[in-house]
Amino acid sequence: MRQNRDKYAENFTRDAAIHRSEDDAELAGILRCRGTELHAAFTEDPGLLYRCIEPILWDPLMWFANKGDIECIDIVCVSAKRHCVPMVLRQDICGDTAIDLALRKSSQAADRILHHACEWDSAAADDFTPSLCRVIAASPGLPSLGLFLD
Repeated sequence: MRQNRDKYAENFTRDAAIHRSEDDAELAGILRCRGTELHAAFTEDPGLLYRCIEPILWDPLMWFANKGDIECIDIVCVSAKRHCVPMVLRQDICGDTAIDLALRKSSQAADRILHHACEWDSAAADDFTPSLCRVIAASPGLPSLGLFLD
């Protein structure tokens, strides 16, 4: 199932403008952005932070976590905080969270998400226990892990 999810994600930004709805095309365009352009997109429409890629159920945080893109992870999290958009470590179609996706690419990306998650409402991590166990097993030395657990 993860292979199918990953293949779908791989093709999403390329195919969205051609085969999917206007909403998908807009989201795909945003997910191609980086740096100030990405920040500006979230400033213009903070609702984009909630948008999910159907059917894999990835939000922008999960997208950039899967890329291991620390700069974009920071932009998503800082934009959410700035615009009072509550962040949630939701599960995708395979039961993975942004932390799981990030760990596949870079422990630094996973640590960055944990660092930001320390400031989120505790309800943001309600379904996070299985993912947290994977984080502890895979990377027990992440600098933000202790702070997150507190």
